[in-house]
Amino acid sequence: MKTQRTQIKTFHFIFLFVISSLGSIAQIPDGYYTNANGLTGNELRTALHDIISKDSKKIPYGSGYLNGIWGAFQYTDVFPFPNQTRIWDMYSDVPDGTASYYFVLGTNQCGNASQEGDCYSREHSFPKSYWGGGGQTGSSDPQYTDLFHLVPADQYVNNRRSNYPYGEVSNPTWTSTNGGKLGPNAFSPSYTGTAFEPIDEYKGDLARGYLYLATRYMDVFASWEKITQEGDVIINGNNFSAWFLEMLLKWNNSDTVSQKEIDRNNAVFYNTAQGNRNPFIDHPEFVGKVWQTTHVTDRRKDFISVYPNPAKTQLTLVSDLIGYHFTVFNVMGVKVIEGLLTDVNLPLGDLRKGHYLLQLQSPEFIINAPFILN
Repeated sequence: MKTQRTQIKTFHFIFLFVISSLGSIAQIPDGYYTNANGLTGNELRTALHDIISKDSKKIPYGSGYLNGIWGAFQYTDVFPFPNQTRIWDMYSDVPDGTASYYFVLGTNQCGNASQEGDCYSREHSFPKSYWGGGGQTGSSDPQYTDLFHLVPADQYVNNRRSNYPYGEVSNPTWTSTNGGKLGPNAFSPSYTGTAFEPIDEYKGDLARGYLYLATRYMDVFASWEKITQEGDVIINGNNFSAWFLEMLLKWNNSDTVSQKEIDRNNAVFYNTAQGNRNPFIDHPEFVGKVWQTTHVTDRRKDFISVYPNPAKTQLTLVSDLIGYHFTVFNVMGVKVIEGLLTDVNLPLGDLRKGHYLLQLQSPEFIINAPFILN
């Protein structure tokens, strides 16, 4: 009969063998992206949706160490040898430095915390409230346990981040140990409410996870709009709001694909039941091909002017953009009016006095035009 120490050593050997073997087999399967060849824009996004949805399976949320998401983390979110039992947490890791604490796989998992470093939890980087929260059990709402946005994270930081959208914060009201910041969003006047900014090292990781979500779930994405105020500021139809998409593309470009992401992408595909891939990690060029022009913003001087400004009851647009989708945001980034532009005159309804942003969007461009209502 094996002793406990022998059993532990055997487990570690098997674990290390699996991880080391993964390096020799982990690659994009031949022909995986064949149906995406030569496509751009929404056609490419649709093709990628079909590819990554076809054989994807929902992982149980799971409470046991070797079952469900907790068990998946042993392949997807640990450091390489010799630290392969240490959780790789983007909310507490200090790249090129020494973190003040770290979590041990399985040992420090939890659901509640009173301070940083207490334990790690399963963080929906895209908050589950944004789609209504369903899907913890059963086969519906596979996004609940989708590993391309469900990651291990310091539970206390997770709680502080709450359901606020990601953003860029210049005057934080709270800062985490590794430099994550909570405070007013300073990236765009389209939304100046509370946001959480992760450290630069992981902005691209999180951005590519979000772009994956907008592709994998593009057929239901629009139904998540207007469920919560926080989610509504980043969702626009079956895509992200213009300001948020612009930020994701910026993060994607500034923090390029890392070996961590490549290894994690392979682990999700080869070592978990989910069995699909993030195309924006495999082919970073797909980002530009899908969203090649939608990130162009604030071109109102070339394409649009509005008057009177300040306005009273309606805006008149000097533009030929009839038939395009429009949205009006208040200073908190909340949508207050939206629809299709059917006339150059846009009634402002019962809006209160204040500052607003008119946004027009097509597959080729996004235009922002701020205005004041007196």
